[in-house]
Amino acid sequence: MYIFGYTHQGKKPGQNEDSFLIGKKVISAGSAEVTANPPLFAAVADGVSGETSGEVASAMALGVLSGVKPSEKTDFEALIISVHRFLKMQGTLKKLENMQTTLCAVAFTGVTDGYVINVGDSRAYLWRGEKLTRLTKDQSLAQLLFETGQLSKAEREAFAHKNVILPALGNLTAEPVPDVTKLPELFSGDVILMCTDGFSDYVPVSDAEYIMSQPEKLSVRIEKLYGRALMGGSKDNITVLGILI
Repeated sequence: MYIFGYTHQGKKPGQNEDSFLIGKKVISAGSAEVTANPPLFAAVADGVSGETSGEVASAMALGVLSGVKPSEKTDFEALIISVHRFLKMQGTLKKLENMQTTLCAVAFTGVTDGYVINVGDSRAYLWRGEKLTRLTKDQSLAQLLFETGQLSKAEREAFAHKNVILPALGNLTAEPVPDVTKLPELFSGDVILMCTDGFSDYVPVSDAEYIMSQPEKLSVRIEKLYGRALMGGSKDNITVLGILI
């Protein structure tokens, strides 16, 4: 499989609090590409703004995953909770209490087999047949209110507090609840696309589908997706990662 990722501070002041992971590589600035074979993790993480040292939290969480070879025997929920508790402990030791991060990961146990893991509001999509299909559900206040019938779909998208998320990795007061689902059956030519909310909040799916449908290298399409987020007015850090099967 071919994997290309790009992360950038974008127009947000301060540091880039996003990071991405390809196998054993944790990247917090710029791009990286590899051709790799499973087992491996590919992931994006978005340090929670407003809390301590989000850039440390995102890179540290991915650093833990970089040392794990996923398999069908892996207890992914327990693994992610162990990452969460590690962040809490390191935060205390380094005086970075309550540093937090989202995590969206794909654990490839085989070339076409694996699991999608999500905590927070970073996302994973499947690109197939010129269509993007969501593989994750946001763990956010807006999504919770939508599921309980308090917001319509349109109201959810326009919700003023849509970036308020449920407990993320490193939260001092509550443990996250990782969503772990089996990947759908994958075929040659499929692309798993992962992103942080600096991308997904500003790029309509139809625009992303148009860019992904162009007959260009995946790396070029990923960089164009980043550019589209900037054009869309993103004032957040932006990370996009693509995995070509």
